Amino acid sequence: MSEQWEVVSKSRKQKNLDKKVIAHTEQKRIAAQLPKLEELLPAQRYRNLLGSSSNNNHKSHSPAKSSSSTSSSSKTNKSPAKKNLVKTAVGSTAPKKSTSSSVAKPKTLEQALRNITRDDFAAQLEQVKLSCPGSELRWLNHIALYFNGALSYECDPIFSGRSAQYPSNLASASLKYSIVEFLGSVGEQNLEYFFYSLLDSMATDLNNNQTVAGYKLILQLIGQNWPSICSRNLAKTALLRNSYQNRSNICLSILWAIGQGGYQSLNEGVRVWQNLMLPNLELKQYTKFVVEYMERALTAAAARKQVDPLQLNQQEFFATYNALNAPYNNLPKEWQQSLKRSARLLLQNYINSPVKHANIFLTLFREISANSKQNNEIEGCISCLLSSGRDDCLRVWRMNYKKQQLPSLLLLKAIEENWTTSTHELATSPVYHSFLQDVENLNVELQASKRKESSLEGLKEVLLSGHTAREKKNEGINL
Repeated sequence: MSEQWEVVSKSRKQKNLDKKVIAHTEQKRIAAQLPKLEELLPAQRYRNLLGSSSNNNHKSHSPAKSSSSTSSSSKTNKSPAKKNLVKTAVGSTAPKKSTSSSVAKPKTLEQALRNITRDDFAAQLEQVKLSCPGSELRWLNHIALYFNGALSYECDPIFSGRSAQYPSNLASASLKYSIVEFLGSVGEQNLEYFFYSLLDSMATDLNNNQTVAGYKLILQLIGQNWPSICSRNLAKTALLRNSYQNRSNICLSILWAIGQGGYQSLNEGVRVWQNLMLPNLELKQYTKFVVEYMERALTAAAARKQVDPLQLNQQEFFATYNALNAPYNNLPKEWQQSLKRSARLLLQNYINSPVKHANIFLTLFREISANSKQNNEIEGCISCLLSSGRDDCLRVWRMNYKKQQLPSLLLLKAIEENWTTSTHELATSPVYHSFLQDVENLNVELQASKRKESSLEGLKEVLLSGHTAREKKNEGINL
């Protein structure tokens, strides 16, 4: 063996290991000098934090879920362990909230709306006015969202089987008054902008399968109290309707909302029906609503005590009247009859308005034919002859008598057949007797002409029978 000393050095691996040991020892020394978490936090908060941490660790080690699904589910669902932790930490707060919410939420829309008080509404209004001073549109939007949240119920798009005032008729008179008062305070220009914005929001929410009963309540109240707003933006509403033509629940909701003004003003109802509803009349999913709407609007107009004359020009009126009076052979008979009734009611409303009766008379007179199953035109002509414009109507009739022999025959028959009842005032008036004398002279001229129509003999018979009937009546009175 050699007697010389040998220098033995550590291997590189051993050196690295020593460095790690030294570093770890230093970390422990520094950590020992730092204050502990329980020394910094209150005891209760520390226990909550510790429990939450252990619960999260338990979730993260679950083999059934990935880390991504765990993080997403932790936001939406609470595990049983976490529920117990919350219950332990804050007592029975969570169960109480759940119980109170289930009890507080009414089962139906009717109950929910009746439960909303004037004070509830006032509190919401005060809150939004404080947070958004001077911003009327934000106030309107907040109130709409409040009611839509409070009335979160699935409803029929047109509230089938309900009155035209539903659902606003469920609210208390004081609540309704407060809402309308607030709506009026923001100015009609803001209200008009908000109406169409809310109409669009309603369609969007329906498209996202959300409830819109609260929106409909506000739209209805605007339509009832400011009916002209419903027909001010027909082109924009038509585009919105077309966008959802294939979604009947959305399209019907739009038509329902835009038609609310028509129950308070027949003028607005006619404009909305003609421009927005008529195009959908023969589409199967919309026919019933479109047919019934006009009759309901006309019935509502007849029930109102205040006079609501139709302020339509002759072209607007006859466009709607002819659409109602047209034959729709592909529709069920009951709906065809409803349209005819609506045509008759609309005509009577128009005749009772301050219009030129002679122009209406002439248009209707030319439409009278033997094939007419309905007598709307004849009844309309008689109504014109019974109006304040009787003299002008008889003058127009006299001028067109030779050219319109068949309409003259049918109209004279109707007058003579009912002269003791509905046409008595006309048939016994001196101006009508003077007209009949002129007609007899015109018949003589027609008889002498080379071209004779088959209606001429009928006209003679009607005039003769009319004279005879009146003479017998007068003789009976004298006896």
